[in-house]
Amino acid sequence: MGRELRTTNRPILDAVGDVTIKNGSPAKIGDVHRLDRNQYALFYRFGTPPVWFTMGGNGGDAAQVTVEYPVPPGVEFVNIHLLAAGDGGFSNTTNNSWKLEGDVVITSDTDTNGSLLVVLVKPGHFGKTFTSLQDAVHVYTDGTYSDTETALKINRPLRVAANENATAWASETIRIAVPATVYLYGVGIEPIYRQID
Repeated sequence: MGRELRTTNRPILDAVGDVTIKNGSPAKIGDVHRLDRNQYALFYRFGTPPVWFTMGGNGGDAAQVTVEYPVPPGVEFVNIHLLAAGDGGFSNTTNNSWKLEGDVVITSDTDTNGSLLVVLVKPGHFGKTFTSLQDAVHVYTDGTYSDTETALKINRPLRVAANENATAWASETIRIAVPATVYLYGVGIEPIYRQID
C-alpha cells in the first residue's frame, strides 16, 4: 500500500523563512491566519500535539492492534503511550510467587524491530487479576534513548519515517502486539520533532 502524502497546514518553524511587511501595506487576513498557525506550532514544540486513540480492552485475548498514524512533517520518531491494565500472569514456584511482566511489542512499517513496553500493575498483589480500567496504568517510551538505536529495546522511541526531512504528511501503520493478560484501553502517539539548535 502506498503512503498517502498531503501538504501540511502546520509549519515546521525552523524551515519557515522571514516575512517582511512594509509600512503602509494593507492588512490581509492571511497574515493573521499565519500568526495563529505559527503560535500553535510553537506551543506544540514546532508542530502538532500528541494523538490519542481509544481502545476497548481486548477481552483477555491476545491481539494485534493496528493504528494508522498521520506522521507530521519533520518527524522521524514518536513516543508511544499506553493506558493498560494487567500483567504477564501469575507464576508460582516452591518458595516464591510473583506477577510476570506483560510485554507489549510495538512496531511500524519503517521500524520492524520496534519498541517494547512492560505492563505490570501493582506488583505484590498476587491474588488479584488487574483487568479493568480502574486498574490501568500509564506506560510510555523514553525519549532519552538514542534515535540511532534500531534493535528491539524496552522504552525505545518508535521510528515512523526514514528521516526527519519530510515536508508533507505521510500515513504510517503502527502495530501493537498485546498479550492475552494485558488489557489495552488507550494508545497515545507523541511526535518527536527534530532538534532545533
